[in-house]
Amino acid sequence: MIHCPVCSKEYIKNKVNFCTNCGWDLTTLEEFSEFYTQKETQKLTWAKGMWQKWQFQQEKYHQLQSQLSQCQESLKQSEEKNAQCKLELQQLNKDKNINNASLNQLQLQIDQMQLELELYFSNNSQLQSEIEQNKSRQLQLENDLSQAQNKINEYQSEIDQYNQRKKKKSCWDWDE
Repeated sequence: MIHCPVCSKEYIKNKVNFCTNCGWDLTTLEEFSEFYTQKETQKLTWAKGMWQKWQFQQEKYHQLQSQLSQCQESLKQSEEKNAQCKLELQQLNKDKNINNASLNQLQLQIDQMQLELELYFSNNSQLQSEIEQNKSRQLQLENDLSQAQNKINEYQSEIDQYNQRKKKKSCWDWDE
């Protein structure tokens, strides 16, 4: 068994030419010149670094995705609470219109309802504030997520370019 020198995935020797996880060329020639061995070591060091950066960005991306999901769930809950408060407020207004049997009772009910309305408006205002904060946080997380995705794309592009150069170099080596 051999391990990919970049990502450490395990393979059976001489069964595959390229790592299926990171794309590294797994073919080896036993009689490398010292110069070529040195160049390969430099390339391997670079590839390991890129692989680690790519894994870090992937992990960060998944963390941001999780945070975004949590914010979206919190926003959904806040909106549900807001809708519930609005429904309760509507019901109170209906009750206010129905219960006008006597002026004294109506006045007492109105005074009581006014206090409740202030409490509901206060709660509604707090919920609106939470919604705005969650929306702002969601926008920030979406921006962070977009930046992380752009970084991942950049790293992937560099890896692809490197692999293309490696393939082209391999073709030229065969021609010689």
